[in-house]
Amino acid sequence: MRISTLWYCIRQGFHSIRKNKLFSLASVGTMAICIFLFCIFYAMVTNVQFMVRNLENTVGVTVFFDEGISEEEIFAIGDVIGAREGVAGLNYISAEEAWETYQKDYFHEAPELAEGFAKDNPLANCASYEIYLEDLADQDAFVEYLKNVDGIRRVNYSK
Repeated sequence: MRISTLWYCIRQGFHSIRKNKLFSLASVGTMAICIFLFCIFYAMVTNVQFMVRNLENTVGVTVFFDEGISEEEIFAIGDVIGAREGVAGLNYISAEEAWETYQKDYFHEAPELAEGFAKDNPLANCASYEIYLEDLADQDAFVEYLKNVDGIRRVNYSK
């Protein structure tokens, strides 16, 4: 294609745009709307993918222990669980931490109600581990494994 042919096509294009202003405007508007809708759709898909990835990292399995179990045994069970393949993270919550969190969540408006429990921690046997998995597809098999570990009283997880 020669340069003169290219300039001829460009001149004819601008001439056609001037001659058919309404159709040109409709064409530009249609293209703008299509690009806008594509961007909205892309943003929604990207946000959903981000939320799913974020949800996979925040959903955990909570493990509660038998009453009267010592902290050494709890930490030993935590070492066994943490060494298992597929475990992304492990967070130990002592009974005192659980009670402090409970007080903040439920007695924040009336802290004087929590003072009645000052000498006795009602969550004394509620030490737990929050376990985060690398892949949620392995959750059911992991929960079955946890139910068979000695010293574990209860396993909470999302179904």
